[in-house]
Amino acid sequence: MSLKYVCPLCGTPLGYKGLCWKCKSAQEREAVLAWTPEQIKEKQDWLIQNIQRLADGGYAGAGWPG
Repeated sequence: MSLKYVCPLCGTPLGYKGLCWKCKSAQEREAVLAWTPEQIKEKQDWLIQNIQRLADGGYAGAGWPG
């Protein structure tokens, strides 16, 4: 049984359309390594705020800053 799709970056056969897990994780790693100091600070602040909300017993359901 052959799989219907292939990863567009490496050609790995896939059962779904898109990137294989290896290429997807490499792509995400490259994106994170390219964050500016301002982006890192924004994400740190977001995490701290959400930790504080959880500690206070509430969660606003805010999405990841991005």
